[in-house]
Amino acid sequence: MGKILLTAENFESKIWEVENRLGLRRRKDFVLLMEAYRRKHLLNSPDFLVGLGVPSNYESKFFTPSFGKLTPRADNWFKLTKIGLEKMKELEGIIAIDEATKNFVNSKIFRLEF
Repeated sequence: MGKILLTAENFESKIWEVENRLGLRRRKDFVLLMEAYRRKHLLNSPDFLVGLGVPSNYESKFFTPSFGKLTPRADNWFKLTKIGLEKMKELEGIIAIDEATKNFVNSKIFRLEF
């Protein structure tokens, strides 16, 4: 099966196909992994800065705190766990971003909700 090319024209219809192919049980995990993908590939963030949010949002087997101790009810940085890195590699094999509309796709991924 080939990669799914996300563009401005097809984002709304294709994002659900991406979610189905990734096969996660929780929508929240999909949204968090897409955010990590966005930060890594569209914002060129380092591996330890692929997640930013309150600890309760990042309660997932795919993420761990980047800097040890968590600050409750405040944004913290997160990185991918070993299993998170494996899922990211799978996600990278599923999607490609259209270079001409990458800013639009970036904003759409940023607005995905749990």
